[in-house]
Amino acid sequence: MRLITSSTRALLLGLLMQSLVLTGCAEEDKATSTVSNDSSDSSDAADGTDAADGTDGTTAPDGTDGTDGTPICTPGQDTCNGTTRVVCSADGSKLNSEPCDSGCKFGKCVEACTPNSATCDGDVLSTCSATGVATKTPCDSGCEDAKCNTVEPLCDGGKVFCDVGLKAIVECAQDGLTAQKKEVCPFGCADGAAACSEAACDVGDTRCATDDDKVVELCLADQSGWKKAEQACKVSCKDGGCFVPTCEPAVAECGVLGVEVCNDEGTGFEVKELCKSGCAVTPDGPACKLCKKGLKQCDGKTIEVCNDEVVGFVTETTCSDLQACQNGACVETAVLSDANTASANYLILMKAMAKCFAAGVEGSCRPIDTTGLTKAITIDDLETWFCDNEDDESFQASFGTEADFIAATDIIGTCGFLVTNLSDLTFEQDEVQPGKNAVQCIGYSDGGFISNGKELIVDLCSAFK
Repeated sequence: MRLITSSTRALLLGLLMQSLVLTGCAEEDKATSTVSNDSSDSSDAADGTDAADGTDGTTAPDGTDGTDGTPICTPGQDTCNGTTRVVCSADGSKLNSEPCDSGCKFGKCVEACTPNSATCDGDVLSTCSATGVATKTPCDSGCEDAKCNTVEPLCDGGKVFCDVGLKAIVECAQDGLTAQKKEVCPFGCADGAAACSEAACDVGDTRCATDDDKVVELCLADQSGWKKAEQACKVSCKDGGCFVPTCEPAVAECGVLGVEVCNDEGTGFEVKELCKSGCAVTPDGPACKLCKKGLKQCDGKTIEVCNDEVVGFVTETTCSDLQACQNGACVETAVLSDANTASANYLILMKAMAKCFAAGVEGSCRPIDTTGLTKAITIDDLETWFCDNEDDESFQASFGTEADFIAATDIIGTCGFLVTNLSDLTFEQDEVQPGKNAVQCIGYSDGGFISNGKELIVDLCSAFK
C-alpha cells in the first residue's frame, strides 16, 4: 500500500475542496442545461474515447484520483477541516466530508449539549460551555456528582505518628496519600504520639475505674491498657476489688472501750471517746457514762449525787461552815484553810468550840481539818481576836445564835484587867497544828481542876478514846 504523506494529504484536501466547489457548480449547470451541442463535456470526447486529462471521471494517467486502485488516505481515518468532518473511505480511495453543526473536534462532530451543564460519564467529566460545546476531561480519582473527585491526604506529609488501630508507628509519605509502617507497638501507642507506649499494666493487675466507683478494671492481655469488668460491684470498688463494708461510715455505737464510730471506708470501728465508767445507749446515740447511778461524792464542801449516768453528778447539798464533806456526806469537822482570812478561820474554830461547849457532852465532839492551813493558831490569837471585836454587834451576829456567842465568851473568859470569868480553853499541844486532818479534835470535859468545873480542850483525837 502506498503511504499518503502529510503534504499529499494537504494537496488532496485542497483538491477535495475544489472538487466540492466544482461539483456544486456542475450541479447548478446541470439544472439549467444538458450535454453541450459541441460535445465538449467531460463525459465524452469527440472521438468517443476517455479524455486525456481524466476530467470525464475516468482514470487519470497519474492515478491521483484513486481510480487506479491505489488508496489516497488511511481507511477510516477522520479529521476536521474547520467545522467539517472529513473521513477516509473504507478502501482509502476517497475522502468523504460531513458538516458539523456544533463544530468538529478530533475528527468527530461535537454533539450538542446543554449550555453550562456538567455530567459524569464513568470516570470522565463532560462539561458544556455557554455556547453548547462539550468538553470531556478524564478524572484520576473518579467522577461523582458532576465533578472530579478530589483526593484528600491521609496524613501530614513526612510526619511520624501513631496509628492506634494498627498499634504501630507509621511515617506519612511526602504527598500525604500513603503511610508506611515503621515500628510495631506491642502495647499500642497513644493517638498522635511518635513513639510506642510502654506496658500500661501487668497481666492480672486490677484497679478501680476512675469514672465509676463500683467498677473493677482488668489489665488487657496485651498489657496495652485496661478493660472494665462485665459486672459492677454491689457496693463499691476498693483497692482493685469489690468491697463490702462491715459498717456504715460515721455510725456510732458502744464498744468495749467506749464510744466507737465506723470509719469513712466502712472497714471497721474506731474509738471516738474512751469511757472510764462504761458506755450507755441513749435516744441521742451512744455516750459515755459519767458516774454510777446513786453514787455520791464530795466537791469541796458540796455533796454531789449521780441521778443519771450520762448527765453525771449534780449538786445535792452543801455542808455548813462547821462541817466537811467526806465520802459524799457532811461530817462535823472544823475545816481551817489558807483560802479563808485569819478572822474567818478564828470564827470557824470558835463557833465549833461554842457548839461543843454548849452541848456539854463529855469527850470528843469535832475533829479539826487543817490540811489547807499553813500557819498554826494559838490561844493568844483567839483571845486577841475575840476581845478586839467582842463589842461589835455584827461580830456577835456572826456566831449565828446568841447562845453560841455567850458560850464563846465563857470559853475565852473576861477580857480586860478585871477578871470575873477565867478562860475555859486549853490547847494540849499549845496550838492548833497546820497541815493535819482529824489529828487534833475539840473535846469537852465536865469537872476537873478548873474552878468552874467546865473546860474546852483541843487535844489529839486519840486522847479522847
